[in-house]
Amino acid sequence: MASTTLPRPFGLFVVRAALGLLATRQGWSWTRADAAYADLLDGAGAGRDAWGLVAWWWEHVATYNPDASGFLLAWGTLIAGVACTLGLLTRPAASVLAFCALHVALYG
Repeated sequence: MASTTLPRPFGLFVVRAALGLLATRQGWSWTRADAAYADLLDGAGAGRDAWGLVAWWWEHVATYNPDASGFLLAWGTLIAGVACTLGLLTRPAASVLAFCALHVALYG
């Protein structure tokens, strides 16, 4: 009798591994940079001119302590990238990567 289970999709593995490798590489370069973590948040993004929750986050979290925000951004990207590459906790890791990517797109 033939097996009724479907094989794991190879394409999904390739996308997850590629995303993980890209995020790991970027996180590694951010954690090994000579510049301060606060330099990751240069404020050139669209978030500084935004309103609502995005503006509140920029004023009260990102710029209140830019070193901590940059630290969490760099190390969150690195750790979530390694997790996606290895296939560990892929949904939470992808959520962290989405948050980091949004943070960089808005504020970096």
